Amino acid sequence: MGCDWSRVSLTGHVGTGVSPVQASQLAPVLGGTKVAALCAAGQPRRLSPRGLWNLHGIVIPTGAERSERRGGTLCLAVPEQPPSCARPGRWDTCPYVGGGRLLIEGTIFMQRINLGDFELTAVSDGIYHLDGGGMFGVVPKSLWERKLPADARNLVPLGLNSVLVRTGSHTVLIETGVGNKLSEKMVKIYGQPAHLLQELNAAGIAPDDVDIVINTHLHFDHCGWNTVRQGDKIAATFPKAKYYVQEGEWKHAHEHQRDAVSYITENYDPLVQSGQMTLLRGDAEIVPGISVRVYPGHTRNMQAVLVQSGGQTACYISDLIPTSAHLDLNWVMSYDLYPIETIESRKRYYAQAVPEKWLTIFTHDASVPWAHVVEDDRGKMAVRA
Repeated sequence: MGCDWSRVSLTGHVGTGVSPVQASQLAPVLGGTKVAALCAAGQPRRLSPRGLWNLHGIVIPTGAERSERRGGTLCLAVPEQPPSCARPGRWDTCPYVGGGRLLIEGTIFMQRINLGDFELTAVSDGIYHLDGGGMFGVVPKSLWERKLPADARNLVPLGLNSVLVRTGSHTVLIETGVGNKLSEKMVKIYGQPAHLLQELNAAGIAPDDVDIVINTHLHFDHCGWNTVRQGDKIAATFPKAKYYVQEGEWKHAHEHQRDAVSYITENYDPLVQSGQMTLLRGDAEIVPGISVRVYPGHTRNMQAVLVQSGGQTACYISDLIPTSAHLDLNWVMSYDLYPIETIESRKRYYAQAVPEKWLTIFTHDASVPWAHVVEDDRGKMAVRA
């Protein structure tokens, strides 16, 4: 499985905090730019007593004092206090690495991998923020904050990660982020970065190029760019694409249950009415090498997306395991409608994904778009690049 940065000829793994970036790989990207590196969400992680930091998370254009090679890894010395621009989601002021992309001086570099004959590119709608307690449920803050630090308002940064799959025959987009149709009230609460079309363009993809769009479920942060407003009408963002979601999920979106606030009918009803969205009933193959599998828990009919080629498998597991901080079976979100089923679905997923070495794709990790999940020496699940 190869891994590189788009628009730059690189090999090896990118800096996610799991597998460091090699200094020789970064040279053609960074050039002479002075940068300091912090980990995700502006929360620095010290790697040595000398104050060196690994390159992953947010990249800041000023403040670097020196860089050096240590075991083949590019380390950067940064001030004890990060510059004020170290805020996730502020693309206008600070380049950053997160969710598999690097933005330097207006140029986006995105993480890619080859999976058999398929090419996967990590794209994102940006970063938004949710309550840390909501994201980790009954897990004490003293535990979860070690993995995903919160700000003064107890908000944690989350990626709006999508994946572009090029099979050679089809161009498939998995998830479409928040989009640009949120109400003013929702924008104040969640933000609306709306970067997905920009990132697709950087990957060489126009809306007309997308053949298939797959939504794992219909919460607003997973299907927002399904549609756009055109005057007083709602139109498909990807006019030539066929959209797919579970029929049970679409029906649930109209039942006004406790997660009703998460559903915006403009994101899907016009597509169902026009026949552009197909409502599935259970596990199904979409096209050769792309299939969906239902994993109940977050919602009753949430589906994961399996990508399989050349004997390799990647799985966009969606909100069953929203970030790499949620690997523990019992670290379940308060947002999950059926938390006991979440635990059982995770057991079922790990039982196949771990021994078969699947690549797990995280829907909301602001720093790690994908990784292999392994069982460590303590019997705990961990990520490996």
